[in-house]
Amino acid sequence: MRKFLVLIVILVFVFPLQAQIPFNWNTVNWSMLGRLMQQMSKSQLSESDVVYVVPGEKIFHLEGCEKLGNSKTGMSVKHAREVRGYLPCSKCILSKGITFYEKSSSTIQEDMEKQRKNYVDEWTQILSKKMKKVILDGDVLIGMNSEQVIASRGRPHEINKTTTKFGINEQWVMYAFHDSGLWDLKGKEYGYIYLENGRVTSWQSR
Repeated sequence: MRKFLVLIVILVFVFPLQAQIPFNWNTVNWSMLGRLMQQMSKSQLSESDVVYVVPGEKIFHLEGCEKLGNSKTGMSVKHAREVRGYLPCSKCILSKGITFYEKSSSTIQEDMEKQRKNYVDEWTQILSKKMKKVILDGDVLIGMNSEQVIASRGRPHEINKTTTKFGINEQWVMYAFHDSGLWDLKGKEYGYIYLENGRVTSWQSR
């Protein structure tokens, strides 16, 4: 992290001087640079810290993340996680070991149990008895659709898609760390879930 901050200082201040490039201090966005350096130096995000999302994604990022485009919306970490249900970016947050203020494990467990029960209640006339039990137990079943997987295991952290002439294959990278939302030990068993045209074909443990 310190190396990254040093690199920013070199690129912004030292390099122009060494290269004898005229440097206009008025062009520096001090506010943005300050926020970027402050966030990049954090080891934990509080619920009031500002993160950013882009249209069509369920992922939130730190300012300066390479995955952010020009169209972005800022919101608090609390709003992104607990109201919108968004997940942290693997590039700018998880890979740097940044953690979050934590809900208790019992609260996470209660939230997931409530989500599973609500889904089963809503689709009780359609779901088979076996599928109801699988979802309520937080398990995965071959042939499940994507909505049923989310109801049982929560949203994936990342989705890798491959498009072929036969359709779309997806690898869902699920959470496996407590500080990222692991609510039970099955998070390791269902580390990667594979879908073909929206249906589960297999899964892989971490």
